[in-house]
Amino acid sequence: MFDHVAFWPKFTKDTSILTFKRHVYLALYPLWEGQGGCHCSPLCLLIPTTKTMKSIYLLDGLVVIICIVGPVGNGIVIRLLGFHFKRKPFTTYVLNLAVADSGFLLITVTTQLKMSMVFLFLFAYTADLCLLTAINVERCLSVCFPIWYRCDRPRFISILASFMIWFMSMLFYGITMIFFYDGIPGSSAIMIRIISTGNIFFLGFLMVISTLIRFTRISFNTQDQQRILWVTLPLTIILFLCFAIPVSIFYFMDYFCYSPPPMFMLIGFLLISFNSTVNPLIYYVIGGQWKRWKRRKVKAFQNALRDEGKLEILRRSS
Repeated sequence: MFDHVAFWPKFTKDTSILTFKRHVYLALYPLWEGQGGCHCSPLCLLIPTTKTMKSIYLLDGLVVIICIVGPVGNGIVIRLLGFHFKRKPFTTYVLNLAVADSGFLLITVTTQLKMSMVFLFLFAYTADLCLLTAINVERCLSVCFPIWYRCDRPRFISILASFMIWFMSMLFYGITMIFFYDGIPGSSAIMIRIISTGNIFFLGFLMVISTLIRFTRISFNTQDQQRILWVTLPLTIILFLCFAIPVSIFYFMDYFCYSPPPMFMLIGFLLISFNSTVNPLIYYVIGGQWKRWKRRKVKAFQNALRDEGKLEILRRSS
């Protein structure tokens, strides 16, 4: 049986980044003989061949560039929502999402420095997906129950939900990391498969259903204030399904005894890095102030973060 713990070599300062990343691939693909996956050598499946070196370097470069640029936009979001905006239920989630995006991008860059960063990457990635889903569900509630949302909804729910998302993500991957370093056979692989399955089916289901409900509600509204939602709703679901979910899908494929090539995982890193980078930019764009963002960035954020529940109340009163 393949011992994934004993496989890790001793890295020195002279170890090449590519050699290190080959072993990172092995950690991110919990697939080895006798662990419930395919009965094939992880080395032949997960270590890139010389034919893919150039493509790997290119994708690595793109990921690094995106991960360096991304925290800048997320930092602006954190500054605006943390110091310039009055705290609202929806903005609480957006603030936490910006923190998760920044953490994910920074951790992705530093993954090549320490092996433990692999699990921090998975932790930040899961928290990111959960917060994106929480934002969508929150807006769905504001549209379906606008009066309750604005009048009777407890104010601490957003803070409590954000705390629980961070706590549960940390708990799951803390357990996974303990299993991995203690060498408990197959346990870390099972944990990653369970979490990936939850990311795809539970979070994906909530994201799609809440988006469809919101889209159905605004379809009967002709107010100018609601027109922007015709752009934001499809954009939200497209980014989530096409950019955020693929990494979880690659892990989930292990259930079906199929291990995607390492290039697929790199592409998945590229997509989720891009998603975490453009999240703050979307709010500028949908606020209609992209060309004048330097002078009116706060106004753009106010337009983008406008409570849909308030718009729904205005529609009903008219």
